[in-house]
Amino acid sequence: MRALVIVVALTGVAAAGPRHQGWLLGTDTLPDHGVELETRVSERNDLGEDHLRETALWMGAAVGASERLEVAAIVEATRATANGVAPSFTLARYGGELRYRAGDHVLVRVGLVRDVRIRDLVRVDADVVAALGAGRLELVGQIGGLGEVNLGGTHAELRGGIGATAAAGDELRLGGELYGELSLDSAGERWLALGPTLAWTHGRFWLVATVGIGVANIATAPRVAWGVAF
Repeated sequence: MRALVIVVALTGVAAAGPRHQGWLLGTDTLPDHGVELETRVSERNDLGEDHLRETALWMGAAVGASERLEVAAIVEATRATANGVAPSFTLARYGGELRYRAGDHVLVRVGLVRDVRIRDLVRVDADVVAALGAGRLELVGQIGGLGEVNLGGTHAELRGGIGATAAAGDELRLGGELYGELSLDSAGERWLALGPTLAWTHGRFWLVATVGIGVANIATAPRVAWGVAF
């Protein structure tokens, strides 16, 4: 079962538009007919009893279908190893997402992806994100989860967290975030990390970096994400 966890392990999603947190999503959506390309590199180090060490590469292209709705195509690849398991690099999965801005500062995201290695496995996930701005300060909260199903059974997780950043200039924001994932069965892990966040927006380009320090069941969880809109 632990080997299966390593094969299918890769969680986390992203919403288009300038983001101010690493693991948490943003609430912006693209304008109608807008296009954005996004890339994300994240790590989970010494996760669980088998000390999973994973580097994940995520790439996506999103288009604004209306002023509030985005449609995105995504692809993910991972390099992972653990105690007793040889390192492997593979294309992990591909799929699509719908991202709907339900209010000025609320985003609902639903994703559907297919696993490339476990051919009959399908994953559905969803998140709700809310942001609150007060002067130079922004607060973000997120709650969501995922479900996986194939002939071998099912798997479910909860995830979410909170974060805050403050403007340190016209383009730079500094802050921190608390993020965690909670498996509801033995096919996944439970972990929680807390760390500083830096966000930089320059014209149509944005970049976010966070260094999550393990609070429970993980050593570190850094992530760097960047995107450019057209």
